Amino acid sequence: KMERKVTSILCISDTHLASPFPFGVPKDLPHIDVLIHSGDLTMLGTVPEYHEVLDMLATIPADLKLLIGGNHDLALDQEWLARTSERLQHWESRNGVPKWKGRLGDEYWREAEAVWFGPDSRAVKEGVTMLKEGRHELRLSNGALLKVFASPYQPEFCDWAFAYGRNEDRFNSPGYSLSDAVNIATSPADRMSGSESHGRAPVGDIDIMMTHGPPYGRLDLTSRGQKVGCPHILASVSQIRPRVHCFGHIHEGWGVEHVRWSDERIPTAIPSENTTQVVVEAERKTLAPGPVHVDLIDRPGRSTRSGASTTLVNAAIMDVSYMPINLPILLWMDIGTS
Repeated sequence: KMERKVTSILCISDTHLASPFPFGVPKDLPHIDVLIHSGDLTMLGTVPEYHEVLDMLATIPADLKLLIGGNHDLALDQEWLARTSERLQHWESRNGVPKWKGRLGDEYWREAEAVWFGPDSRAVKEGVTMLKEGRHELRLSNGALLKVFASPYQPEFCDWAFAYGRNEDRFNSPGYSLSDAVNIATSPADRMSGSESHGRAPVGDIDIMMTHGPPYGRLDLTSRGQKVGCPHILASVSQIRPRVHCFGHIHEGWGVEHVRWSDERIPTAIPSENTTQVVVEAERKTLAPGPVHVDLIDRPGRSTRSGASTTLVNAAIMDVSYMPINLPILLWMDIGTS
């Protein structure tokens, strides 16, 4: 029987240059094995802003810090920087940005990449790991082997970064998309890692799925009452069934839900309403200094393992008016060593 390690995972997202602990890191914050940040580190994704993010991350004690970009983290998206200056100006006026302080083109993208991925970069020295789209396995200091799928992409929104068309699916292997989707996946969540392997991954083999945007119909309701999550992400979650799915993007969707899955492994765009249990929702927030604790440790009579259920976490720290009042969410999980 595989050994399992109790692991503390602090989930945050959409910090937009603020700290998730506006009153300072709580003195009684438990030891954090892993910090997860689901994107929108910055406001406008420039290189100086990335250094500000590293300053903020340095204040949070965690053995390993895992990040993905979001639509605001512009200079990390090579494709976004490839635009014409006319399109940049159109984006500026459309989004009320007086003058974007970054530069277009590959050179600036390489500069941004160097902040996070350079072998001598501050990020590497400080235990900060920016994840590119795909599957990753990370050995934690407690001996656990954390299995992650990460993607910074979300449905196109006002011409920001890491975007895809609403009909495009980059999360599922060809043949497993929704029937009307155009499949553009290059590193789908259900594909086994490793170049020699083309098989589908077994259900429930991912501990944490990190995307910037939410799945459709789950913690994705805007203040105007629209569900803006992605049906392709939902189809992916319903098939790979990670133990946890961490995301952000929709600030007003902050909260935690458990989804219990039925047995059939079919891509669904309809989350069955009777299976979810809301654990934490926005109405129950208080301006407490510390994180909300969620216990996902496998115990007799309560299985949180291997594809039976998924816990959805919208960890956006900012509210709609960009005030950092949503609490970080601290998960306790038991994670295998192999």
